[in-house]
Amino acid sequence: SNMGYGYRIGHGYTETGILALVKIKRGEDGKVGIVDAGYMTTYCSKYKNKVGYLDSRGKTRYRTIKAYDILPAQDALSHPENYRGISKTTLRHLTVAAANSRKVVGKSAAKLMLFKLNEYQSYPWQ
Repeated sequence: SNMGYGYRIGHGYTETGILALVKIKRGEDGKVGIVDAGYMTTYCSKYKNKVGYLDSRGKTRYRTIKAYDILPAQDALSHPENYRGISKTTLRHLTVAAANSRKVVGKSAAKLMLFKLNEYQSYPWQ
């Protein structure tokens, strides 16, 4: 996740991901089964965050650190206002991340459809 966007030909593969989502439920008979399954395309967003800390004399100091968020790519594209650090560049990267994930899933799409996997824009269950 710390590799840069331009690390590899095709750009964005190092920040692209897919999160598997599986909902299981225990039935009345005590058996556990899969109720729903799917995947969500993700993007590793990096931004700088200013944090405060106390030095050895008790004085507040600040330093900037890199922070990482794993964003649901489609939801962040649809609702960027719900996520911190979304710039125009991040929106472009999110678009590429979603496309890259679909390429990866597309190679296995026939097998995935046997399992009736859905693509979710964000976490679907409460």
